[in-house]
Amino acid sequence: MELIVVTPPAYFEEEAALINQFFAEGLQLLHLRKEMNDPGQFRVLMDGIDPGYYPRIAIHQHHELAMEFGLKRLHYKEAERRALLHKNIARLRDDGFYLSSSVHDLEEISSLEGFNYVFYGPVFNSISKAGYETVLPGDFILPAHKVKVFAIGGVEEGKLAQLKQMNFDGAAVLGSLWHQAASPLTALKSLLKSIKNDYR
Repeated sequence: MELIVVTPPAYFEEEAALINQFFAEGLQLLHLRKEMNDPGQFRVLMDGIDPGYYPRIAIHQHHELAMEFGLKRLHYKEAERRALLHKNIARLRDDGFYLSSSVHDLEEISSLEGFNYVFYGPVFNSISKAGYETVLPGDFILPAHKVKVFAIGGVEEGKLAQLKQMNFDGAAVLGSLWHQAASPLTALKSLLKSIKNDYR
């Protein structure tokens, strides 16, 4: 079971320092998702993150700045992915990029080519988005798949065992870090400990 942390959509004070702490605790992959189209703030955030951690960062926006920071992980929304031509995907892969995307239709997963992994959800009712609820049955099992699939939506520590039974390769967390009483760092430490000890 692998873990991905997704950042909140808005920038906040001391975010870079917290991201550095996440990686120092053992986080392997972070998705930088910022809805505000502000290259200046993006650069400030990236400048505050230890460059040694850059290989572990995937970006949802500002793909045009990837080369500036040596970032090799690009995430695409569904609509963006569908707009990509196969030749563009092949070119990105040839240039050494790791590609990921979001999927809401299971049938799309089997047809994806050139992507390293996808987010699928909401698997549970979202913690961070009111009204964003799952449509999956309680006995859902993810069919066999070639591309790694990470569960997203309502993922929290107490549901990791269920996700493993559902045949997911990993979990992407958002609300369980950023919308809880515990500090994000404390919540992350607990998640990483559970995965290391119980859900490898």
